[in-house]
Amino acid sequence: MKSETSGMRKIKLTILFLYLGSFSLAQNIYDGEHILRFADYLYRNKEYPLAINEYKHALFLQYCNTTCQIKLFNSYLQMQQYNAGLYTYRSIYPEGLSGNDTLEMVYGKMLLLNADFTDVEKLLHTSKTLSPGQHSFLNVSNDLFSDNWDRVVMKESALTADLQINPYNSVIYDISNLKYKKPGVSLMLSAVIPGTGKMYCGYWYDGLISLTTIGITAWQAVRGFKIYGADRAYTWIFTSLSASFYISNLYGSYKAANMRNYRLRQNIHHAIKKVFDSSYNY
Repeated sequence: MKSETSGMRKIKLTILFLYLGSFSLAQNIYDGEHILRFADYLYRNKEYPLAINEYKHALFLQYCNTTCQIKLFNSYLQMQQYNAGLYTYRSIYPEGLSGNDTLEMVYGKMLLLNADFTDVEKLLHTSKTLSPGQHSFLNVSNDLFSDNWDRVVMKESALTADLQINPYNSVIYDISNLKYKKPGVSLMLSAVIPGTGKMYCGYWYDGLISLTTIGITAWQAVRGFKIYGADRAYTWIFTSLSASFYISNLYGSYKAANMRNYRLRQNIHHAIKKVFDSSYNY
């Protein structure tokens, strides 16, 4: 009887140890190390929303080191969640200074993409860890994103000599050679010869349509006056049409210059964004 009791006790103890062991193993899946491994796996597979959740979990457990934080904030960049990324960053570094050049560089990129240009200048003035190349890149990017293009062009010779700004060289060259169309000139050209203002802005097809339409209706109006005089509806219909097309041509020519300039600037903005996204990736 005693031997049976002793045997049962051993079996119960064995079951208890197995249970506790399996329980501790299951809990171990949720420790900081496993969370980071899973987050890195999600990050490598570009599952950025899920990676953000896992990195934030590791951050909550105080297991998120510098590398973890860089991947966390880069995930925010990839998801274009700049406000959320900045909020999380400032919850860790209220003054914006992490003491790590890569982290501060990612922080600077989030600020720029969120159009927080004043905060970028503050970072540039207070950071002690950004390298000269990183500092120059953020400084020029801040001018480009905030449309202070004249300032960039004024510094062009110094910038082209700086190898760290080399990706922006073609953009700076395009900015310095921008040839805007003058709305007043476009308006005056179309006032003299309908449609030529649009041609001046590069819209040749629209210009030819305006010239042809106004020319035909004006010719019909003159023809009406010569044949029917001023008493026939035919004459006044074509006179009204010609006048309305002429006024529309003036407005359209003025607008064409502004549209042309807008598209020129949009092309520059796209080029800036392309260079910015391809530089200092982590």
